Amino acid sequence: MLYNYTPTKESKIYKDVPDYKRSYKSIEPERLTLNTSRQDEAFAPKLDGAHNLVVLRPNKRPDVFSYRNSVRGPERIDHTFKTNLYKQTSPKELGDTILRSELFIPGGKGNDTARILNSSV
Repeated sequence: MLYNYTPTKESKIYKDVPDYKRSYKSIEPERLTLNTSRQDEAFAPKLDGAHNLVVLRPNKRPDVFSYRNSVRGPERIDHTFKTNLYKQTSPKELGDTILRSELFIPGGKGNDTARILNSSV
């Protein structure tokens, strides 16, 4: 007998997790100026990665998944076991926390991240 424990939108773990991606204001590169006296600005290169959410729960493993639901059903696209985060334990001091993250393959080229995340185990 097999049981399907795939988390879905209705699951408790995902009840407060956003299923959208925020839009950010863009600025043309030639209009950028770095003001070194400001502590609230930073410049960093764009990473060719995948937008993910990381759910932290006290003393449990972090769960990593796409903010989008799968096209095959209401379940999230789970990337937890395609990272090494499942070997970690979330600190209790952070409580229940949801982080937006960019998941990428260091040194990867082009579409490596999408290829790995979207392949079957």
